[in-house]
Amino acid sequence: DPALDDALDAFAWDLDARDDLHATAVYRRQLVRRIGRQTLEEATRCRG
Repeated sequence: DPALDDALDAFAWDLDARDDLHATAVYRRQLVRRIGRQTLEEATRCRG
């Protein structure tokens, strides 16, 4: 769903993600997109 991808992308860029010794800001934004999509897909499945 392109609209969902756009919304998750906008949300990821609104976060104050920073590089540190554990992860880069890019990785953190990718993680937000991936976990956000998985969470919404699971919620949709559970809703029935």
